[in-house]
Amino acid sequence: MEYHEVNIPVPNNPPIKGLDIPIDNSNEKFNEYTLNDGTILRVKLVVSGVIRAKDQWDAEGHPIYTILSHNVVRVVQSHPSLRQRR
Repeated sequence: MEYHEVNIPVPNNPPIKGLDIPIDNSNEKFNEYTLNDGTILRVKLVVSGVIRAKDQWDAEGHPIYTILSHNVVRVVQSHPSLRQRR
């Protein structure tokens, strides 16, 4: 299978060549956090792209990947004193 070649920016260094690897399937679930102020947050990481570094491996010989992602944050519950008055 042929992959699209891309450059991975690296701060203060030249970019690393990489291959854009399509995602076949994903199962993204929320993690839930209860904060000290009584707020309950649900957070999940949504991956929109995966790039495998070309000719680079970690200490165990596995290929190195970088991801393009964003976080989705949802407030499930908050104390009434923290809410905006309407």
